[in-house]
Amino acid sequence: MDNDFIEQLRAEKFEFGICELFMRCGYALFQKINIENHVTTLAFNLQEVLTDTVGVSSNPSFLPSKFRTTCKDEVKQKL
Repeated sequence: MDNDFIEQLRAEKFEFGICELFMRCGYALFQKINIENHVTTLAFNLQEVLTDTVGVSSNPSFLPSKFRTTCKDEVKQKL
């Protein structure tokens, strides 16, 4: 790790960080340079598997999920 670069980033006193979900090294960098506030971005549509985890609603009628069971399967379970 380049300690001079880390010190340079820390000296900037950033207040906010933005990190891609699948590039998790950003979270370690935020911790290393003392960034307490951050947001995670996604470069694709938000799947139900993630909406349930983060507590936001999904609208499968607008954007069907590939990971969701089909309606036919759900109806069979209810009968």
